[in-house]
Amino acid sequence: MFATVGNKAITQSDIINEIKIILILTGQSFTQDIKEQLQSRAIQSIIKRNIKKIEIEKYNSLTFNQPDVDKGLKKLAGNLFMDLDTFENTFIANGIPFQMLLIKYK
Repeated sequence: MFATVGNKAITQSDIINEIKIILILTGQSFTQDIKEQLQSRAIQSIIKRNIKKIEIEKYNSLTFNQPDVDKGLKKLAGNLFMDLDTFENTFIANGIPFQMLLIKYK
């Protein structure tokens, strides 16, 4: 375990997966030159997501507009010149459940 935010644990594998997500979304490849910067961004992103999860769990009545989520995902895919299926398959090929991205952007 790397750290906790409230009752949410952050593991080293969470950080690695978050780095992969950042690399996919920015169209970059991993290099040792940017390792520390990526790790810092990944940790900050996970902390923000865990805070968001904690707050969402407090209010069971919150809902998300699925068409807006779909539109956002299509925009992210389009920024990388991919259709949504290719975008999702990129995550799967990198061992990252696509649900992680959905959680990140809801």
